[in-house]
Amino acid sequence: MENSWKQVLPVDGLRVRMTQDSRATDKQVLTQLYQPLIGAQAINLYQTLYHRLTRGVYECEGTTHRELMIVTGESLATLLEARRKLEGIGLLKTYALAVAGNEDRQFAYELLPPMAPQAFFSDDVLSVFLYNRTGKNKYRHLRQQFIIPEMEGNWSEVTASFNDVFTSLHPSELIPNAEQGAGEPNVQLVTDPESPEVDIQEDLFDFDLLYQRLPSFFNREALLTFNVKKAVSRLAFVYRIDAASMSQLIQQALVGDEEVDIQRLRKKIQEWYRMSYGQSPPALGLRTDEPEETVETKDTGEPLDEEGAIIRYYESVAPLTLLESYTENGARVPPADARLAESLLFDYQLMPGVANVLIDYMMEVNNRKLDRHLVEKIAGHWSRENLKTVEEAMGLAKKEYKKRQGQSQKQSKSSTQQKKKTNQRKERLPKWLTGEVTEASDEEKRKRVDEKREKIQSLLQQHRKG
Repeated sequence: MENSWKQVLPVDGLRVRMTQDSRATDKQVLTQLYQPLIGAQAINLYQTLYHRLTRGVYECEGTTHRELMIVTGESLATLLEARRKLEGIGLLKTYALAVAGNEDRQFAYELLPPMAPQAFFSDDVLSVFLYNRTGKNKYRHLRQQFIIPEMEGNWSEVTASFNDVFTSLHPSELIPNAEQGAGEPNVQLVTDPESPEVDIQEDLFDFDLLYQRLPSFFNREALLTFNVKKAVSRLAFVYRIDAASMSQLIQQALVGDEEVDIQRLRKKIQEWYRMSYGQSPPALGLRTDEPEETVETKDTGEPLDEEGAIIRYYESVAPLTLLESYTENGARVPPADARLAESLLFDYQLMPGVANVLIDYMMEVNNRKLDRHLVEKIAGHWSRENLKTVEEAMGLAKKEYKKRQGQSQKQSKSSTQQKKKTNQRKERLPKWLTGEVTEASDEEKRKRVDEKREKIQSLLQQHRKG
């Protein structure tokens, strides 16, 4: 991580503390469930900090980050990135001590125990990302390792209760809680291990817009309970759902008029995601300190050219949203076209971006009509070619277009009028498809790129707003 020195220096002090006892299963949970998500370096940092605590002591003596670099053999930037992963996934809290003048900064790292296996596999965020990272078979194998075997036979519990073993205390032996700690300042005692959930900030989801989108005859306050809002914010984060789509999905998951079935909502959202993005499950990404990348820039920070902008658009928009862009006056996508788009994702196993290229290509060359027979023929060809990226699909579409154009020119040589129509149609097609390159000044090229960028950015903003 670049510029890590701005956040912490090797000479900055640190201390480690822990307020919750760890479980015997914590090490197994860390290495088998958390490590696939945040990597070995982050787990190594966690365990290094943990072993600085001697048994029975819940805060270690102070040290410096330089010593931590020596012990782990990692650079300061690597340690800082690992620290952020631990913070983000709920295994670490970081505190900074305010210092004056040129004094070295001081940090306190509070370790949090990992989730219990039951809580981890019930978590909507972590369980989905672990499933995606490990695959179906490995995920089931991991889950099976933490299942407690049932006791075979006709067992019945005969455990003695508290009252069966102990007698009540005499009133003179009862001491108020306030007197038990008399003379001591307010102190924090070690607590039992808990299963902290991943902290998903609710302000990342627009609940105000969701309120507006829900029909007025619903009791919205009763509908969006604390648990429902919690589930909505987490599911929206995992599956990238905007408020407009979430409103429709909530209405599909209603039990009566004032209750949302959370399990049914999860199922509806999963169906919606498969319809919009194909079979690939959502993946866990790592945010950086840099501003969020927009359609205007690549990883290098250079402005996208015209073709790069359209590639980004194909990669970010759902196939059904692309079809909706061809309708006018808010008209719905014909059911036949929607089923055809679904078929591209499920039957032909095309990536969503590749399906978008195919849909857009057919709309442009076939007068905005989706000929099912022709679309399926091309989809079968692209599926056999195992196209995975938008660039590959655009390249194949260009070849197909040139082939069709050559056949069209042969048939139209004898007709000047028909040739003019062909040229007119050609001008309306996108330049990435025709492959045309015209000589122009740098100013003209820059102007065209700016106009195209603004158009694509506008489309993406409309898509995000629903």
